[in-house]
Amino acid sequence: MMKGAIFFYINVRFEPRLLHSSHLGVKMFRRESPTGRLTVMLLLVSFISATVFIFIPGTRGQDTIHLEACYFENSPFIFTTGSGHVSGMARELMDALSPGMALDIEYSAKSISECRDSLLSGESDIWVGAMTEGYNTSSLTFCSIPVYSTWGVIYTNPESDIRTILDLDGRWVGVLKGDPFYNGSGGLEDLIVGFGIDTTIVSFDTVDELIGSLEDGGVDAAVLNNAVGSYLEGRRDILKTPIVFDPMDVTIAVSSERSDMTDILSEIGKEIDALRKDPDSVYYSILDSYIKNSNERPSESFIPSWLLRTILILLAAVIFLSATALILRHRVRVKTRELEEANRSLIMDNERRKEIERKLVKERNRSHFYLDLLIHDIGNIHQGMVNYIQLEEMMSPKEVSDSRALREIRSLVQRSISLVRNIHKFSEATREELSLRRMDIAPIIRDNLMAAVLGASDRNIQIDVKIPKEGVHVMCEPLIGELFLNLFQNAVKFQEGKPFGKVSVRVTRVKDGRWYRMEISDRGKGIPDSMKSTIFDRLERSTERKHRGMGLTLVKVLTERYGGSIDVKDRVPGDHTKGSLFILHLPAAPDDVDEGEGGAASPKDGPSV
Repeated sequence: MMKGAIFFYINVRFEPRLLHSSHLGVKMFRRESPTGRLTVMLLLVSFISATVFIFIPGTRGQDTIHLEACYFENSPFIFTTGSGHVSGMARELMDALSPGMALDIEYSAKSISECRDSLLSGESDIWVGAMTEGYNTSSLTFCSIPVYSTWGVIYTNPESDIRTILDLDGRWVGVLKGDPFYNGSGGLEDLIVGFGIDTTIVSFDTVDELIGSLEDGGVDAAVLNNAVGSYLEGRRDILKTPIVFDPMDVTIAVSSERSDMTDILSEIGKEIDALRKDPDSVYYSILDSYIKNSNERPSESFIPSWLLRTILILLAAVIFLSATALILRHRVRVKTRELEEANRSLIMDNERRKEIERKLVKERNRSHFYLDLLIHDIGNIHQGMVNYIQLEEMMSPKEVSDSRALREIRSLVQRSISLVRNIHKFSEATREELSLRRMDIAPIIRDNLMAAVLGASDRNIQIDVKIPKEGVHVMCEPLIGELFLNLFQNAVKFQEGKPFGKVSVRVTRVKDGRWYRMEISDRGKGIPDSMKSTIFDRLERSTERKHRGMGLTLVKVLTERYGGSIDVKDRVPGDHTKGSLFILHLPAAPDDVDEGEGGAASPKDGPSV
């Protein structure tokens, strides 16, 4: 470039007349001078050379790197438009990086498995839009800086009643072929198996086919990643549910065997990291242009929008953490049984046993983490919400503080607090170690009955208690109070709307004095026969949701923990509308065990109910 510039300068300096239109070549050719024609030609060549060196970037010393890039359709991250053009967040981001890195990228669409195979075979140099989970990622190197984080979301049509993972039982669910949010680790398939849900899965080739089937009623729900769902909301007739799962990163990958591509990938990571650290960079402009909830509408409620959003997020978090904790607890028990069987059979080699032990510890620690997060951190959030609601009631006009919306919010928060409390108690009740001691539970029965009645001060509840004067001595622990509190609260709760109610408690010794029979009856709306077999099982589905709850499941778990049994019948045989009768059997503590002294677990062969 310098030689061309100097040569051009010399010609201009020593032949200035050639720059005038009246002399530029015309005069020389008119005179037919060989020296003049040569000078004009050299001047033109010098000018063209300088222009090429100055204005064409490829000639400034940096070679262009040509890359063959593969991708799978994953709108709005990267996708093919109707006109065949490759578009999306990743494409625009790579276009923004290409000039500075001298990249020339050619894109070709493939399936997920084809993308991986083409990298390993050398057909493709780079995979744009690779997910870090959900398939065999061995032999691949991922960019150290994720381009975008995504997670799975269940979408339905606006008329659907699907709100929890359990609502998918008996439904048809659409998924994309090869979608890691379905068949990847921690995907929907694992959730369905973990909960024992009977769901029909329908696979589709494209997002348009999947959404079209959802809108037409061909499937009841669809699995999408959050970016696709946010992009389509407001554009298509779909509704996002609170069911979210399996977070993962979307990034760029190359073959681990190609050192030249890993070096380029490292440079791309540095460029992306620099863009992410700059809040005014093109990276955030690209995200804003694609990920935006287009169906937002102004709220018509006088309740602060932040409070409503907080409640919805909290409820979704409680549901997700509860489901995750139960699944992880189930996995821990399964792994424990596998370990015990392996030790008994002596056919498992030492290395495999150590691997299972490591997985068991990891799963148990993860379960404890989620339980601690649910009990402590969510509890703190609950307290803050209660304080804000009370503050709203104090500072708002009376018609606002007494509004139905605030009452509903207060009720939702209280239900959420009760759910977290029961999960905590359920966790304590299902721990494997037992520490039972001889206790007189007569005062515990009376105290919890009074607590349940006083908690329903808006109702006129009569109580009738008959307990042996010598007391009720069983092998248990202080947690038994939760058993009776849940039974009494259940008896009081479903007498709502009646002018008066009544709760009766009868305790007698049966079967030669070796067992206590406890009868708790109420005058509530009762329990239909169709629900009696599942009333103590929280995971069983039921259309009568008001009769279900974790409280009665906790009652059953504690009863069996102390070696007893429980059943429910109609207070008036044959007419469930006259109220319910809960019959509880607990083994009596041996007379030779002192009060407060520990003993063996109670026998399993209880009396017939």
